[in-house]
Amino acid sequence: MQSANLYDRLERALIALEYALADARSAEREALPEELAVVSRPQEALQSAGEELHKVLIALRANALHDAAARVAEWT
Repeated sequence: MQSANLYDRLERALIALEYALADARSAEREALPEELAVVSRPQEALQSAGEELHKVLIALRANALHDAAARVAEWT
């Protein structure tokens, strides 16, 4: 169950990252020098999505290690 929740979070983080990347690319192409402050919003979204992705990947690794340790404990 925990893995399913983590994979759901991972999927949502990836979707958010894809949208943030598209927004950032669009803003960079369309921004005039005086509008560079507008570009910071997509960059903040990228940062947030990247941080969430990193947290989920760490949680998935921890969960996988826990599952592996439980299997090893069953063998002994």
